[in-house]
Amino acid sequence: MAAAKNVQRIVELVDTSLPGYLEDPGRFYQIALSTWAARHGVSFEAFKSDSWNLIASMIPCPDRELKLRNLNVPRFIVEQYCHVKEAITKEFAIAKAHFKLPFMSLNLDLYQNSIQNKKYLCLRISYDFNGCQMSRNIAMREYSPSYLEREKEQASALLWKWVEAILLQFGINDATDILTGSGDSGSDVKRVMDVLMEAFREWCVSHLINLALVDAFGTSVDKKNSKNVQSREVFDTCRKVMESVNKSTSLKARFEANQHDLLQKVRKLKNSPAHRWSAMEDVLQRILVLWEPLMMSFTSVGQTFPLEGGFLVEFYSVLSPVRSVQMASQAVKTLTSLKVYLDLVSLYATVLKPTALLEIIDPARPKRMPMQC
Repeated sequence: MAAAKNVQRIVELVDTSLPGYLEDPGRFYQIALSTWAARHGVSFEAFKSDSWNLIASMIPCPDRELKLRNLNVPRFIVEQYCHVKEAITKEFAIAKAHFKLPFMSLNLDLYQNSIQNKKYLCLRISYDFNGCQMSRNIAMREYSPSYLEREKEQASALLWKWVEAILLQFGINDATDILTGSGDSGSDVKRVMDVLMEAFREWCVSHLINLALVDAFGTSVDKKNSKNVQSREVFDTCRKVMESVNKSTSLKARFEANQHDLLQKVRKLKNSPAHRWSAMEDVLQRILVLWEPLMMSFTSVGQTFPLEGGFLVEFYSVLSPVRSVQMASQAVKTLTSLKVYLDLVSLYATVLKPTALLEIIDPARPKRMPMQC
């Protein structure tokens, strides 16, 4: 019965009028299911199980026994990667033939996945071509040099060797194609940009804003490096409130019931990753929007609600406009440099000016005119 329901869900999602389906239904299912598995983190082994083979036997596909039993998901993911890589490489070749001089911008980032305890190397190429802003991710792969590699070469030189190898896979030569580069402020990334690459290093506005916010609000990962202890205590209290709700069955049930009664819908409190602290805006926004049911929930279970609303709204009123500029700086389909710098100048004259009145932005009251304080 469960297998039949799963098959019904799959069939409902398939558009049988698509040319790919009409040409080869079996391959259409292979590609679609492999893409779905990759996006949702489904184990590849799941498609070799008896449960999957039972589902596959019920899918209305002419050659299901041949093409859907023990589905080889990695094979089709590699096929898709090769197809996309070939298409992107052709795009780059056309642009290179047009410009015949350095014109690309390289964005390099090393991302640490705390859950997997793995480091990933992320590369993005951007350029303007025929009035269109082109931007392509060309890598997000595990960065795991061997012990011998790390012993043999300087960390920045080793990082550059990995970056250069990926660029060459897409037909990109840093000396003749890359004009500028940007990344975080890590010493290895900076040395790659300043010394090893034959390009101009640009400051990454998004990273700079994040670092500025961390300093201003005292929310460095290491508490000993905090430059604003009082502010940090407020945000630590926000996280404690979220932990209390998530860990207490009675408090969580009361919180959801209060939301249903007051707002007619139930939402969860949000959390933010430590390495992207500016996402704390989303955390504050959700707390303020759910302020009344949240406060009522603590009171109903006999706990003191530790947050002060007015103070939190002021924090949000500073953080939200700055975060908006940061988000604009991350746009990939439009040129935003001039707008971002103009918006930063505006922030310096208003929100970030100590003597200026602060425009209050309360996400719980979006239809009201902002007040002054």
